Amino acid sequence: MTVRFDVVGSGQSWQARKNGRPFGRSYRNPEQAEQLITRAQREEQLQKRDCMTCQNAFISEGPHNRMCGKCRREFVWRF
Repeated sequence: MTVRFDVVGSGQSWQARKNGRPFGRSYRNPEQAEQLITRAQREEQLQKRDCMTCQNAFISEGPHNRMCGKCRREFVWRF
């Protein structure tokens, strides 16, 4: 299912919506509501993956994120 985000409002009140339903609180400007949407979209992409070096499961931000934090800190690049 595709998740749809948008911002509605005018004047002094702006609300972020997810699939047509309000979430979060009302804001005084649309930029603040957009920031809430950006955070929510990032959280939507989080999923459990196996680390490509140690094979332990971790929460990944997307296909570009394949190493857990521990391995990322300990990995020595040979280039």
